[in-house]
Amino acid sequence: MNEYHVILGEQAQQEALGLPSAAFKELTDRLTTLSHAPWSNTRPDESGHDPAMRWALFGDWGMVHCYVDDRMRVVRVHRVTWAG
Repeated sequence: MNEYHVILGEQAQQEALGLPSAAFKELTDRLTTLSHAPWSNTRPDESGHDPAMRWALFGDWGMVHCYVDDRMRVVRVHRVTWAG
């Protein structure tokens, strides 16, 4: 099975840089799972407007907001949120 390429947008990159080292490791682990199976490792955004808009948890306090593009085999990460 072909993996998806995970791309962090500019805002997500900046947010990821501010994470504590343990949280950054948890984020990279989650992004790896998203590259293998983004649909089964995410949940739909509550807006319900576009099923490709998804979110996933990482660690105890983190959330990733992303868009799954099946045609391009890409997961575009828009936001990384850390509440810890």
